[in-house]
Formats: sequence, structure tokens, C-alpha cells
Amino acid sequence: MPDTVTMDLDKFDIMRNQIKDLLASNAKLQQEAASRPMAGANDEEAAALIKSLQGGLRAAVEVCKFAVGNLHWESIVGWPHAALKEAADVVTAMPGATEIEKEWAFDVVRFARDAERMADVRANRPRPKNVDPAAEADVFASGNESA
Repeated sequence: MPDTVTMDLDKFDIMRNQIKDLLASNAKLQQEAASRPMAGANDEEAAALIKSLQGGLRAAVEVCKFAVGNLHWESIVGWPHAALKEAADVVTAMPGATEIEKEWAFDVVRFARDAERMADVRANRPRPKNVDPAAEADVFASGNESA
């Protein structure tokens, strides 16, 4: 025979509401913990990671500066224009970004747009027909240029 508990309905409602509130609070805390990029890390670890990421980002900016400055969008096929735009957005949102870095990001977006337009032009231009140099040489060697 199962055990039974007898209690007032008011007390039961209070307990039920407390359980409901605790479950909602638990779900909210789990969501917050999952959304934190450094769940479980202390402030020193977080600060060290942020400093390291900023250093890496600044190094990547230097590489991008070199590439954008030396590899013109008209002469290089396959520029990752979407990634360049994303990098520019990250630089402008980076805490402590200098005015020079923000201006560079603006220039990179313009460069990426130009590279994207050139990629579209290359993709949509008519392709030359394939020519077999050996067959062309035979035609000219035989003196039958009308072939």
C-alpha cells in the first residue's frame, strides 16, 4: 500500500509555486552559464585570454595590412572578400582599437567590395574557346590556312 501525505491545499500550492520558481531559476542560470564563453574561468584567466586574443588579432591585422597593401584585388584571383569584411567589423568593435585601425578597417571594406566586384566580373565574362596549339600548327604548316 502506497504511503500518503495529508496537508492543507494552501501549503501544497505554496510548495508547488516554490518548485516552479526554482525550476525556472535553474533553467535561467543554465542558459546564462552556457552562453558565457569562459564558463568556469576566474577573472585572471579571462583577462589573460582576452589579452592574448587581442594580441593575436593585432598580429592578424598586420598580416592583413601587408596582404591588402601588396596584393592588388585586380591581379589576385580568389580574395576572401567576405572574410576581409568580417575582419574589418571585428577590428572596429575591438576594445581599444585606435583611430588608425578603424580607418584601416574602412579601407579594407572598400578593398573587399572591389575584390568582390572583380570576382563577379571574372565569373560572368565569356570564356575563350579552347585552342589546340598542335592542331593550329598543323594547319599553318600545311599551308591550308582556310581550315
